[in-house]
Amino acid sequence: MRKLIRFGLFFFVATSATTFAQSNYATLSGVVFDPQHQLVAGASVQLTSNITNVSRSAVTNDDGSFQITGLQPGDYKLTVQASGFATVNENVTLEVR
Repeated sequence: MRKLIRFGLFFFVATSATTFAQSNYATLSGVVFDPQHQLVAGASVQLTSNITNVSRSAVTNDDGSFQITGLQPGDYKLTVQASGFATVNENVTLEVR
């Protein structure tokens, strides 16, 4: 978990690959919360491939969580935005093992 106080938002990100069958795709999931550890519903989450510049997006649910599936392994830029908070940008590498 990374503390991102300078941006006003925290988020936890987990990546996984499907384990029941061989898969070349990854899933990115996480939770967005504020500095007071309150869950942030309705935050916009955008994941953009550094290679193709293709973006996938999600919106956090009432529990502050999100999930983006069917992702190619590689390097991405993760952007999280919520009303009243500064934008968070992070570099994420997705791997399938």
